[in-house]
Amino acid sequence: MAGKTKLELTWVGKEKGALLEPRILLEDTDISYHSAERTGENEVFDNRVIFGDNLLALKALEQDFTGKIKCIYIDPPYNIGKAFESYDDMLEHSIWLSLMRDRLEILWRLLSPQNGVLLVSINDDEGHYLKVLCDELFGRRSFVAALIWNYEGNTDNQAKIINYHEYIFVYSKTGDIDNPEVIDPGVAKDSKLYKPEIRNTIVKNGPKNPPGTVLLPAGFPAAFNSGVIRAQAVRFPEYSSDLTVKDHALVSPVSAKSGWSSRSILEDFIGRGFEPVMDSKGQMTVFELTASGAIEAVKVRRQLKGHVVSVLRGLGTTNQMRLLLGKLGLTFDYPKPVGLISYLIRAFSGGEDWILDSFAGSGTTGHAVMNVMRSGWLRCSPSGSAAIMGRAIRCRTCGT
Repeated sequence: MAGKTKLELTWVGKEKGALLEPRILLEDTDISYHSAERTGENEVFDNRVIFGDNLLALKALEQDFTGKIKCIYIDPPYNIGKAFESYDDMLEHSIWLSLMRDRLEILWRLLSPQNGVLLVSINDDEGHYLKVLCDELFGRRSFVAALIWNYEGNTDNQAKIINYHEYIFVYSKTGDIDNPEVIDPGVAKDSKLYKPEIRNTIVKNGPKNPPGTVLLPAGFPAAFNSGVIRAQAVRFPEYSSDLTVKDHALVSPVSAKSGWSSRSILEDFIGRGFEPVMDSKGQMTVFELTASGAIEAVKVRRQLKGHVVSVLRGLGTTNQMRLLLGKLGLTFDYPKPVGLISYLIRAFSGGEDWILDSFAGSGTTGHAVMNVMRSGWLRCSPSGSAAIMGRAIRCRTCGT
């Protein structure tokens, strides 16, 4: 009987993994800088910019940071067959795969077991091979999403198909992520997502929601002060009698028959004497009778908004970032916009999380963390260009 086989990506030299001895990092005190003294016991001078081969740097980080990094973002060479001023992007396909495999293996070990997230930017040249490689290394259950960044370049040309996007693969150590506390920038400011409460009718008729009867007792809350709702004027729910409301409460009990989307929670609310109850998403919920006769669930929106749309638009462009770097006297061919990386950091990290970028390029990740820190999301930031590590700590200069 033939040996067991598995689905895998193969390439020349795959079996020859990098052989690395343990490494240590040495600080260059001539270029290091921070405040002269600490202002609190919990403050640490541990944001780092590491210059050198990122494979060796990652190996050196294993001893102190295995399982500690919450969010890793990398923008590796896309292997598009060109040589740029800053880096070579024309490797033989099998060499590129080995290069990525050796680094991804270490990055995965550095990720926190508490929903640590790896974000990898890539395009069509190697993207689909990279997806299969990551599935093999991390397991398909670790895959969360393929975000599509619409980079809003020039489309005023005669190409047969105009390439207008890149990917950001999202993998998690657990296959799950923390609730993202962001709202897609394309969402209108008058969207219900920005409102402090959520209101939805709980009437839901259909094959999966067979009719059932709920007794609304006297005292059931109403969204209006007083009035009478005629039973025959309401299609759903079907009420057993007219409803009289006084002082924002139902005067007499009435039966309501309908299909329900949240019947068990409604009955729990009634059983608890109209005290707020928790829904399946952890939101405090009450129920109210409206002037139209509908019964609505009213949920107090949590700070965790969790609204990430898989197609990312309105987060800046490569050209905008290139112009910004040019004003600083820096040249980089395809820098990621700081708005894009800021959004990703806000979506997948927070508090005092460690953030790592091992293909730091023009330093956008450091710049992005600084922006996020100023917004109050994080409490301090790394900066620099090469391999960047940073932790959100209290700033010793500004006190934020």
